[in-house]
Amino acid sequence: MHLMQLSEKLTLILSRKNLTQDQLGAAIGINQTTVGRWLKNETKPYPRIARQLAEYLGITYKELTDENTPLPAQVFGEGIKKAADKATAVFPKNQDAAQAFFELNLAEMHTRESILTFALEIRNRAKELVALADKMEEPYLKKKRPPKY
Repeated sequence: MHLMQLSEKLTLILSRKNLTQDQLGAAIGINQTTVGRWLKNETKPYPRIARQLAEYLGITYKELTDENTPLPAQVFGEGIKKAADKATAVFPKNQDAAQAFFELNLAEMHTRESILTFALEIRNRAKELVALADKMEEPYLKKKRPPKY
């Protein structure tokens, strides 16, 4: 099981709720740059702010901040409800067209989620490889290199 950091959870929730960094920041009184730093895992919100975040996003503080606690199912269900509501609004009198539109939106959501999950895994693996490369390079850097002519 992949443990999700706060930055990954926030990224996934923003994607699922179709929220931007600006919208999230405005909702809790934080600027977009700070939210961006959370999403890049450069910093983490103070506990008081994290509690506000969790409340705004409709999850618990523990679900947001604890890597061992998975996100609740409702985070994923809201996207499905939005897709169904959108399909009904676009095709109010044609049930077959609404169903097809819903299925297309659902497929798009799953594709987006898969791409996001894959991107997060690649980012984490890249960080591990950079750390490994740094460890391997240290002894080499301590040796004096001959000058290049």
